[in-house]
Amino acid sequence: MPTMPTTEELLASAFLAFRQGCSYRQRIELLLASYGVNAVRIFEFGTLDAMLGCVSAGMGYAMLPLATVKAHQHRFGIHYLELSKPISDVDTYFVTTDPDTWTPALARFVDTLREAVIMVETQY
Repeated sequence: MPTMPTTEELLASAFLAFRQGCSYRQRIELLLASYGVNAVRIFEFGTLDAMLGCVSAGMGYAMLPLATVKAHQHRFGIHYLELSKPISDVDTYFVTTDPDTWTPALARFVDTLREAVIMVETQY
């Protein structure tokens, strides 16, 4: 079963990420800091296919949403490891126009979304 790379392996490896501003790139930096690694190569990519192709070729590691990895796993032969919190927590927001401009359908969707969030929060 695969395990997390050691600190020495992380120091000697590269990470593959999207450009600055990507929340998963920030997670890479948090992960490395948690291992005491502050100097590592991060190669920037503009497309997911290029990044996954390079991971598949052994060029380095990447951090991506699980759904993305599972959707492309069969194409690239990549594997994944679950990360611990708080590294695995990524804040996600519903972004929309001003509520005064919402259609009735959008207003109902937002109500449903709020109810779902409250339900999830009460489970924890």
